[in-house]
Order: sequence, then C-alpha cells, then structure tokens
Amino acid sequence: MALPALAQDGVGGALEGVVTKITDLIKGLTLVVGALGITLWGFGKVARPIFPEIASLTGQYFNNFIVGVIVVYLAAEIVDQVAAAAGAGGS
Repeated sequence: MALPALAQDGVGGALEGVVTKITDLIKGLTLVVGALGITLWGFGKVARPIFPEIASLTGQYFNNFIVGVIVVYLAAEIVDQVAAAAGAGGS
C-alpha cells in the first residue's frame, strides 16, 4: 500500500514520514538510555561507601555519557528537521 502514499504525498512526503518515525524511535531510545544512565550514576553515588569500584566507574564515564546522549538526541532532531524541510520543498 505504499503506492497511494507516494502518489498522495510524493517522494519527499514519504521520505519525511520514514525519517520522522526513525528519528522518533532514536530520540525515545536516547531518553530511556539517558534515564538509565542517570539512575546508574545515582546508584554509584549512593553505593560509594559499600562499592567504591562502582562509584569510580560511574563517576569517570558520566560526563561523556551525558554528552553522548545529548549529541545523539540533537542529531536526531536535526535530521528530523532537514527531512521535514526536504519533504515540504519536494512536494
């Protein structure tokens, strides 16, 4: 049933729909991974007296992890905006 969608929205509209779905999935996964990372970091801070190894591991990688999550989320947002602009211009 892709032919009616292509006929109605054109190739730009179909591409925009696919890219939007993929970037929404990536952004959703990024938020879940970010929440999990913050939870693990918090656990590392709380468990510092009992498990100092976990605290040192989470402390070392937390900044890089958060920067990575932000970069992935923003990259997905930029791709989504470019696809929307290409879909609007290509119709």
